[in-house]
Amino acid sequence: SEKKYVFKFEDYVDKPIPAMGKFTRKMILDSETVGAKELTFLYGRYDKGAIGADYEKKCSHPNSEEILYITGGKGYVGIDDKEYLVEKGDTIWVPKKAIHWLYNPFDDPFEMLCVYSKASLKEAGLVIHE
Repeated sequence: SEKKYVFKFEDYVDKPIPAMGKFTRKMILDSETVGAKELTFLYGRYDKGAIGADYEKKCSHPNSEEILYITGGKGYVGIDDKEYLVEKGDTIWVPKKAIHWLYNPFDDPFEMLCVYSKASLKEAGLVIHE
């Protein structure tokens, strides 16, 4: 089949996280969708009341750095022991192994694009912190 280089929103693959009912995750590209070797790129949306990492829990990725670029709305991101209000146009860098979390207490959707420095979320690893 022909290699794909341009991806339309309708091409994104829905990858819901059952424990996160108000969180939408759509895979744009990774090792599974396009055969990427070194990165994962996805779209995420937190609707009002959505809290990341299995609701009240925080997470880290032992094998991957992460970059989030906020494309819409505003919300909170926490990294290590500090929390930040972020909004459209902001970029967040999450170092490898850094404990982090996101949530949206606002009415409008909190939307972002995320890049991981591994070719799949499985390779990036996920550790949930209570």
